[in-house]
Amino acid sequence: MRLTVDSDMGYKIHDFGADPLIFSPDVDWSTFTDPNIIHAF
Repeated sequence: MRLTVDSDMGYKIHDFGADPLIFSPDVDWSTFTDPNIIHAF
């Protein structure tokens, strides 16, 4: 499966019939202090 994801987390699916599940976590980046997003969850 081939996806294009832009900086606003919009995406385009390039493969006919593909139905991906995309998770976009709600993160307040102005207060984010963890070393990476994995540690935040």
